[in-house]
Amino acid sequence: NSKTSGAKVLADMLKGYGVTHVFMVPAVDQTYLSASLAREVARYGGDVSALVHPAVALALRKKFAGQGGGRAGGGDPVLQRPPL
Repeated sequence: NSKTSGAKVLADMLKGYGVTHVFMVPAVDQTYLSASLAREVARYGGDVSALVHPAVALALRKKFAGQGGGRAGGGDPVLQRPPL
């Protein structure tokens, strides 16, 4: 069947080897990233520059600069529109 998905075909092929689950990850530029996940990564010192707009990455670095983890207060720079 030409309408069978690639994932289904792969799963069917692997059943003979005892594989029951296949987890396929999309490319980073084609996946959904929640604002809360970006904040969490930045809060613990991770680099989010490849995941968010440069203005957002800068705002997150400033917001969490010098923090050793934990919950941060204040506004939410991920949800604020950068100035034009």
